Amino acid sequence: MWRCFYAVSMRFRSVFVAVGLAGAGLALVPSVPSVSASAGTGPRPPAGANLVINTAQLKSSISFRKSSFSTKSCSYVEGSITGTGKRALMRFDVSAANRGTAAMELGSPVGSSLFQWGSCHAHYHFSGYAVYELFRSDPRVSQSAPLVVGRKQAFCLEDYNVDPGATVTPGPAVYTCSNQGISVGWADTYGSYLDGQWLDVTGVVPGSYWLRVIVNPYNVPGTVYYAPSSAAALAIPELDYTDNTAVIAVTIPRIR
Repeated sequence: MWRCFYAVSMRFRSVFVAVGLAGAGLALVPSVPSVSASAGTGPRPPAGANLVINTAQLKSSISFRKSSFSTKSCSYVEGSITGTGKRALMRFDVSAANRGTAAMELGSPVGSSLFQWGSCHAHYHFSGYAVYELFRSDPRVSQSAPLVVGRKQAFCLEDYNVDPGATVTPGPAVYTCSNQGISVGWADTYGSYLDGQWLDVTGVVPGSYWLRVIVNPYNVPGTVYYAPSSAAALAIPELDYTDNTAVIAVTIPRIR
């Protein structure tokens, strides 16, 4: 499916960079609207977004391949790979649905301090939406540092597809690359075929590992990315941050 983006006909999506061991992070826990009562109806739940990763799609979409890059490749220029020549890539889809009670809204990227223009791909970059990590041990039970980290550099959040697990009937799509956000009942999906939708696992020894994906990481407590005062965290408040993480076991083969 073709996706739109300002100066190009295909929407270019995420750009990550494999940077080795994890660094420090950012985030905030935004205030949640208070519960109010209406006469005869009882308390009403607070309004807000709630992003949930489609773990099944993430797991089923994983593939491995080698691709070649030069110093002129946008992937190299924008940092989603750490070297040129043939790179071993672990590709995967990431789809996050809004299962909250209100839309997640970012608005227009034009003139927003949350976005930076990327001249190579000719689209805006929004930093802080997601992070991908590769671990030797299950990060839910081990405190070891990740072997590889994917740092988000570009994202366009939109109503891309209806959430297959939606518990409400979604309305029409509202958000696009020029007015970014995710409506309730919709998901924003980044296919594994897109430039940068990978972890660069060049040099990683074949074997058993763990992949962790976190959306809105600067708002997720208990991670090195948690930073209550960051602009990215303030921009994406949610009702619940306990379902922003997906962890799956992966086996990296000998990639030829």
